Amino acid sequence: MDGPEASPQTLAWGLPTDYGFDTYAGQPNQALCHNMYPISYTVQNQSVALPLNTEQKSRELCMAHPGAYNYTTDLFADHAIEWLQARGTTESAKPFFLYLSFTVPHAGGWGSAPNMPEQGNPVPTDLGYGDKDWPTVERDHAASVGYLDLKMGKVLAALADSDLDTNTVVFFASDNGAHNEGGHDVHFFDSTGGLRGFKRSYYEGGVRSPSLVRWPGVVAAGSISHTPWAFWDVMPTMLDIAGIALPSNAALDGRSIVPALKGTAQSPPEYMYWTWRGKVELDDHPPAHGTEVIGMDGRAGVGTPPGYAVRVGEWKGVVHACADAQGPSANDQMELYNLTADPYETNDVATVGSGGKIVKSIKSLLAGKGLSCACWQC
Repeated sequence: MDGPEASPQTLAWGLPTDYGFDTYAGQPNQALCHNMYPISYTVQNQSVALPLNTEQKSRELCMAHPGAYNYTTDLFADHAIEWLQARGTTESAKPFFLYLSFTVPHAGGWGSAPNMPEQGNPVPTDLGYGDKDWPTVERDHAASVGYLDLKMGKVLAALADSDLDTNTVVFFASDNGAHNEGGHDVHFFDSTGGLRGFKRSYYEGGVRSPSLVRWPGVVAAGSISHTPWAFWDVMPTMLDIAGIALPSNAALDGRSIVPALKGTAQSPPEYMYWTWRGKVELDDHPPAHGTEVIGMDGRAGVGTPPGYAVRVGEWKGVVHACADAQGPSANDQMELYNLTADPYETNDVATVGSGGKIVKSIKSLLAGKGLSCACWQC
């Protein structure tokens, strides 16, 4: 049996329906999302029981009897497909926005946080990877990615069946770089493509992740854009696509990337900025395969000064500890990398050639932006 789970009524920040969404189904708490076989989930503002998941659970049981349990990836996809099908028959002419947030391939388990250890990637099938001579956690990681791919295929098929796909923009993206948690070794599949660091790192392996966009008749199939963008650009981009002007008093940091999506050259943003709670040890030292990497979960950096990373054009600055906790300052010890010449951030040029002038210029730029060193949502 699982332990008690938080009810939606206890969540001080509310539910998506409190922030403009008309309907909602999911797990209203990031900690709850680590449990991929929960005993309940939320629909609108009501807790809905999943009695199948009250039975004893384990990797072996869930894979041997997948129909005997409720897997959240299935729940989320099914809700999305049913919603799209309803629109296709009753409201096909009306614009819509669907935010489908899968929780795989995040590490997870079969119980409730915080007492549940992360046990790799719970998934109801090994998708044929069972005969691979890989550690179990890596077979499950591959299967969870493949399972997600199959579910996205069903979502896209639902769009097509409802005659919505030719006039719908689909964005598919990750919320951070590849993770190294729950026993999964980020280097096993070369998940960062050689980029330094991984999830929770200031380096590119932690902050850079790919985005896929499907926009029939606008985004050419197979095309590639190197225009950098981030989560804060999502709202301006969506509003631009919908033909809705930003309010004159909107205090947004982001910008629309619609020009880039349409194949028009778009200048890079003035800067991009990320914070974290402090230096993450072992960040650039790949562990021996199968070893436990202590300090790479949410406890990493606790008690150390916050730091930040900043990108200005081709230059990337990394500050592991802010000299002034209030925000970036001239006293910050900054590493400097040229991402064009050195995408894997192996050569710190902060004190080489013109590196010092570039560091000074970046610090001067940040000083006038009212930025904080505080780590948001850490």
